[in-house]
Amino acid sequence: MKNKMTIELEILKKYAESFGFKVNLNSKSSEMLTKRGTLNTPYKINIINTNSTHQCYLLLHELGHWELMKDWDVYKQKYQFTATGDEFACEKIYKYRRRIAYKVDIMREEFSAWEAGKKLATKLNLNIDVMDYDRYSISPLFSYIKYLGNKK
Repeated sequence: MKNKMTIELEILKKYAESFGFKVNLNSKSSEMLTKRGTLNTPYKINIINTNSTHQCYLLLHELGHWELMKDWDVYKQKYQFTATGDEFACEKIYKYRRRIAYKVDIMREEFSAWEAGKKLATKLNLNIDVMDYDRYSISPLFSYIKYLGNKK
């Protein structure tokens, strides 16, 4: 018999695939990728090969990014500095990503993606431990803060 989080993970994987994402649960990093040269065309979600509970949390987070950015016009209004940096990055212009406004805005978006993942779990009636999910999010968020703080 499968444990509960494995079932939840399968539900999330099917949800991601319904938008056109290919889901890889055997990766060395977790990330949501869009088709090259686009900002909201689904392509692939990579999730670290770890236990099913953590994979479920990471997939919720990556799908949280998707929930925020699938309507690019709304996303641009809410995360204008991130959107500008990402739009220019599609044209191989990266100077906007070095700006403090971009770094702060991308952190706001990261926090929002964790919250959007939690809302998605509720929407899909997934049985997750919300306190454990929040506790788990602390380490990736802090790592991202350190990464952006060191990035020139």
